[in-house]
Amino acid sequence: MKSRASEVGALNHYYGVFEGELEIKGLHLKRSDTPNYFKNVQKEILEVLKEIDEEKEIESIIANIIKIVKRKLEDIKSRKVDPLELCFTKTASKKAEDYEHANEMKSALVQYKDIDLSKSPGQAVCYVVTDSMSSEPMEKVKVKEKDPKFYDTAYYEDYLYRVVEEILSPFSYEKERIKRMVRSQSS
Repeated sequence: MKSRASEVGALNHYYGVFEGELEIKGLHLKRSDTPNYFKNVQKEILEVLKEIDEEKEIESIIANIIKIVKRKLEDIKSRKVDPLELCFTKTASKKAEDYEHANEMKSALVQYKDIDLSKSPGQAVCYVVTDSMSSEPMEKVKVKEKDPKFYDTAYYEDYLYRVVEEILSPFSYEKERIKRMVRSQSS
């Protein structure tokens, strides 16, 4: 798979079928910080791709994958996805006050501190993005312990396209092309 920085394939990011079994390395599906919802999306798409026997089947299989993406996108937009399935679990690398910018991690750490559950560097932080554009720590994310009830649909729509692109890019399906295909299927 191509790396984000160049056109050269990244040797630590790949997937394939070996003796009938999926072999996966470095995808969002394998990362510990990826929300479960998106791990399951990638797993579902890879199971569909696993069925390709001949090159001529690729276009019809991709069409089926676009249907999956459309369904998942509709679930995100209509808020049918449980916010806890969208939790990012990341490791704090510093204290809240040491972050210069009001990023997601700083916002989550401020909230933990606010509910007397301060997190130290090296500890896991779990949050749902509720307003990615906000500079207010209490609005940007909600930590899992605050039982988030909603999420930033635009943020998670974009994330969906990124995890799908990661799988389809070897077939020359980049994010914008995938978006166009999903939109054209809506018509």
